[in-house]
Amino acid sequence: QLRDSDLGAEIPPAAPDPRDLQRRIDCPVCHKHMEAHVYFGGGNVVIDSCEQCELNWLDHGELMRIARAPRMATADYDS
Repeated sequence: QLRDSDLGAEIPPAAPDPRDLQRRIDCPVCHKHMEAHVYFGGGNVVIDSCEQCELNWLDHGELMRIARAPRMATADYDS
């Protein structure tokens, strides 16, 4: 389990490279082409997913970019 202290300082993530959306990666399970799309959480990464296998693929370092991304402030809807 990652703790905030394990992550170091929060750093602003770089914008994803639009060319990454054109990549064609095969699913490691079913070997069909995976869909590349921008992960809209923190980190500005492009992830690959296989709808058939319900698998999400992260390249080296992408999980850490997501974990280190500045946290978005949440609105207080109780007031």
